[in-house]
Order: sequence, then structure tokens, then C-alpha cells
Amino acid sequence: MDGQVRTSVARTGPAALAAALLAGLLTVTTAPASAAAALTEPGGCPDVRVVWAGGQARDAAVRELRRVPGQRVSVTAVAAPAPMLSLADLDDIRRQGLRHPHFEGWRGHARRALRTLDRSAETCPWTMLVLGGHSEGAVAAREAARRLSGSRHAAARRHLGALWLLGDPLEKQREVQGQQVLEGVLAGRGPEVPRWVRRAGMLASSCVGNDPVCGGVRGQVPTAEDLTDHDAYDPTSLVGQAGRMVIAEKATWPAISGRQVRVPLSPRGVRGVRAEAVRTLPRGLRISRGHLVGRAPHGRTAVRLRVWSKAVAPAVRRPVTVVLDARRQAAERGTVLVSRGVDARPANAPAWSAAVSDDARAVVYLSTATNLVRGDRSAERRVRPRAYAWDATTGRTELVSVDAGGSPVGASDVRVSGTGRFVLFRDPDTGITWLRDRVAGTSQAVPVAAPQDVVRPASLGRDGRTVTFADGGATRRWHADTGVVEDLGVTGFRAASPDGRFLALVDGATLRIWDTVLRTAVASGDFPASPDYCRSEVSSVSDDGRYVVEDRYCDRYRESRPLEVSGMRPLDQWSPQVSLAADASGWAWVGRDRTVRLQPVGGTDRRLLRAPRWLPTHVDADVDRFVDGDELASVSAAPGGRGVAFGAVGYDVVPGAYTDVEQVYLWTAG
Repeated sequence: MDGQVRTSVARTGPAALAAALLAGLLTVTTAPASAAAALTEPGGCPDVRVVWAGGQARDAAVRELRRVPGQRVSVTAVAAPAPMLSLADLDDIRRQGLRHPHFEGWRGHARRALRTLDRSAETCPWTMLVLGGHSEGAVAAREAARRLSGSRHAAARRHLGALWLLGDPLEKQREVQGQQVLEGVLAGRGPEVPRWVRRAGMLASSCVGNDPVCGGVRGQVPTAEDLTDHDAYDPTSLVGQAGRMVIAEKATWPAISGRQVRVPLSPRGVRGVRAEAVRTLPRGLRISRGHLVGRAPHGRTAVRLRVWSKAVAPAVRRPVTVVLDARRQAAERGTVLVSRGVDARPANAPAWSAAVSDDARAVVYLSTATNLVRGDRSAERRVRPRAYAWDATTGRTELVSVDAGGSPVGASDVRVSGTGRFVLFRDPDTGITWLRDRVAGTSQAVPVAAPQDVVRPASLGRDGRTVTFADGGATRRWHADTGVVEDLGVTGFRAASPDGRFLALVDGATLRIWDTVLRTAVASGDFPASPDYCRSEVSSVSDDGRYVVEDRYCDRYRESRPLEVSGMRPLDQWSPQVSLAADASGWAWVGRDRTVRLQPVGGTDRRLLRAPRWLPTHVDADVDRFVDGDELASVSAAPGGRGVAFGAVGYDVVPGAYTDVEQVYLWTAG
């Protein structure tokens, strides 16, 4: 538990709404303690007023609201920071409760906070209110929220968007990891958080580390070191509570001219949000279930709306402007979305590690999504990815990471045969490598003796009937038809050509290309010079053994480039991902600017994907580039330039793929 942050949130939405419906230039002013003076600061009414009822770390609320651009934030502190506590104070607090001198002013602080809330609702009808406090201030904030339930304070109650508590000594009992029972030092001995606050999802309560004031372990004596956590709340203590913004005073949203667009008008998870058009909407657009939907007009179109919520701060209505910026799609014509769910929408979680068959008719990939195949219903976000195969002929997706008993399993290091019939993958939970026959619907365990790591995954032959892998220092090949494991008599295996004839062997900085038919090295050389802290590996070999993809690992950073083995000559610059066509006709690569290009050997490159537009800059989305150690950026080139499968994040890659997570696409020639 040391160093952990424990956060209990009824819902993150209302805190997000405090950010979502507010507008203007972001400034932060620390207002005077007097409520009357606080409401007359220069510049008029703020968009958000934080009423801090006491304690420390009031900047935590400001810092979190500051993350959302386009709003002014004002802070009204109704009490001075409380003095620090000692271990002796904790013992006295347990005996005396709220009569202890540390809490002597909590009722007065609550009254002042309530007056500030009422006055703000009266004089600033466009201002959202955030009530909060730390330690003693958390108790005062609870009391102020409780009193808001009265009819005299109805206006302030309608303007309240969030209740944020830090180090709350009244935190209720809860279990952590099913074992430790944690509770505040005054649990159950003070004002309760009103039910309407919890129902509306306004409450966010944070308890840092082993803070014994808000999260002491029952029966465990706190130490002086534990008590330091109570004073450790800083401007990051409420991070994430402003939610994921999708609209502010003005938002520019990417779209494709004449194509369907779906612009969310509220943060995710916020219910009860309503919107109406200030002026007549452009033809083809309408408001439906909290979204602006319809066909995007050509060019840039400004839509003026009024947004509010019936659940949280219903008295606050914000005029907002959504600018639809309609351009052509970022991907080259002939590109389709592969990771499409059964509901015809993009995968609802990242999809990556695309691999395409030789005829460009099958694409296999990894994903943690739960909407790709029928019957896949997961109550929680999936952590371990599974492998899926998409058929370009039928447009259907099937789950292929299935064990011999027919049960779904996790997957990594996914490979596909030349015809797309066979898929090789490794189950990271058991370490078993499986060969899936999509036609027969069977899975066969491959006798790989040692778990494969991300540097040396097994190679699947073009026919799908052989698997070459490293077994410790030895190189072995498994034949699916006979079950025989053959020792190839060489060490340092990194990759095999799709036809299985050539092996890439690496010993330190030296690369050898081994011909398994002639049983001799046909080429060798040292990798081009790199910094001392880098090492080079090889992830693929062409069918003729002339070209490889060099992967350079520098600390935890990886970059790739195509390399001609003769003379060890680089054919292109370093880039995040490179895929070499098996027939040595060229390679595809992902640029640092997120473009995707296809480069024929000796020819001019073709840009398959211009840099796609991501979410509007005010959206705080979950677009992690790594999932369980796998890098999401991916590219795979079919022989002869027939097709390229790639992963991309963007709102204008192809029509209908408006998404903030990595998706898999396929471009085919002609």
C-alpha cells in the first residue's frame, strides 16, 4: 500500500461536466476570504468557482480544472489552512471526535462556504460551483453540502457540479484487495454526504498512501511516516476528476465532407446532458441523444448550441460553438476499417499488431475490444488482448486465439500464413504457442520449449505447416503434419524467411544469413555502428535472403529500418515500424509523423496515410501507445505491393471510423 493513491469516485462525470460546460479564457485568481469580496473580482464572474472549505492543497482542485482549456477558474478560501497533526493528536481525535481542537471551526467554515455558494448562484448564474476541502475542510464541505439540501439553498444546489474531498477523516469503511479494512479516523461520527450528491455522481474522495486520517487500517498502529501522507496532497491529488472533455466554449471537430459525423456534446459517463440549437442547424445535421449527428457539410461549418444538464448543475446553461472541419479522408482510396465490431462501429478498445496474408485477403491482429465477435460480452475492460482474423472476402471477423478445447485465451506475437488459413500466436498466461487452423476450426499446441520474448518470436512458414523458433541457444523447426521437431544445427536465431529456407542469425553485432538447404552462411556482416547503449536485432528476412529488417533497441526505445545484407547497407531511415515484403519487392513503414508509406525497391514511395487528425486538443482521451508491453503502432506489407495493413489513431482515416484508440486498417491496390 505504500505510495499508493486510493481514490473513490461515485462517478467522474459531474466533475467532468464542471469542465465541459464552461467557457472563456483560463485564469486563476485566489479570491479574498470574504464572500462578498470574492464575488467582485476583476473580470466579472468566473466559469468555475472553487469554494475551498479549509485544510490544505486547495490548488489540487484548481490544477485539475486548469487541465480543461477555455474556462476561468476562481478560488474562494473560506478558512485558513489547518495546522498539521501529530500522532498524539490522532489518539485524542479518536476519543474526542469533532470536539477536538483541530476541528473547532468546522461549523463556521461550513456556514461561510454556504453563504459563498448562495451568493455566487445569485450574482453569477453562469458559474459552476465546485465545493471541496482537506482534512477539517473536508468535514466542513460535507456539512455545507448537507445544508444545501434545504429549500433556502435551491439555487446554489442547482449550480453545484462537484464535491471534492481530500484526506477526509469521515471516510467510510472499505476493503482494499479484499483484505485490509480501511476507515477514516472519524468514520461515521460526522455529517454524511447527501444522497443526492452521490446519486448525481458529484463526489470524488482521494486518500493518499497510508494516510491514517482518512484510511487507517483497523487494528494497526499508524507511524509518524504514515502521518506524513496526510500532508502529501499536492496539485496532482485530484488528477482525472475533471473527466474527459469533448466540448468547451469552442471546439473544432474533424469530419469528412458528405460523410456521417457523430460529435459528443458531453464528457463520457455524464448522464442527463441536454443540448439545443441557438440558431437553425445546417441541413443534414441534428441533435440526438447528446450528440451532433448527420452528414458533415463541405468546408468549415460553425454550429451554435446551448448545453446543460438536468442531473448536475441544471441551472447552468453554456453557449458553445462546434466547428465541423470537413476534409477528405487521410487514408488513400482503397483503405477499409478492419477492426470493425458486430455493431458496425470501430473496436471499442485498441487494436494493433496487424499482419496481412500474401493475397491481402486476411488480416490478423490483437485487440482488447469486446464488440468484435457476437457473444463477446465482458463486464469490465479487457486487460489481456485476444487475436482476431478478418476476411476481406466476407467482411467477417472471427476469434482465433482459441486453445485445443475451444476456450478463448490471450494472445501475443501473432503471425499469419500466406493463404490466411493458419494463425500462430502465443498465450502469455500459459506460455503455450498455438497454431490455429481457421478452416478446420482446430488449435494445435506447438512444442516451443521456452517462452518466446518480444525480440525472438517464432516464425510461421508460408504454408502454415512449419514453425521455426529458438530453443535456448539452439534453432529448431516443428513440422505440424508429422509432429517432428528438427534441430537445424545453428545458434543465434532471430527470424526465418516465409519459405523457411533462410535464417537470420545474430551474434553480438554480427549478422549471418544461413541457407538451410546448402547448410552454410551465404552472407554475413556487422550491423552499422550504433551507440554503445543500443543493440540490433532482426525481425524478418526476405525469401531470397538479401534483405532484413533491423530493429535497434536503445534502452526501452525501438526503431526499425530495412537493410540490404550485402554491404550491410541501410535502405531507408529509422522509423517506428517497418514491414518487409516477403518477395523483396519493397517495404512499408510508419513515419514519426504517423504517416504510412509503401516503398518499392528502387522506386518512388507511395503515401497510403497522411498524418490523421487526432481528437480535438481539449479532449483528455485514453490513447496509451502500449498495452501489456506491445507497441500499438503496426504495419504489414503483402508481397508485390498488393496490400498493406496498418494501425492508426485518427478521426478522419476513413469515413465512419471516428475513434480515439488504435484501429487496424487495410489498403489494397486497385
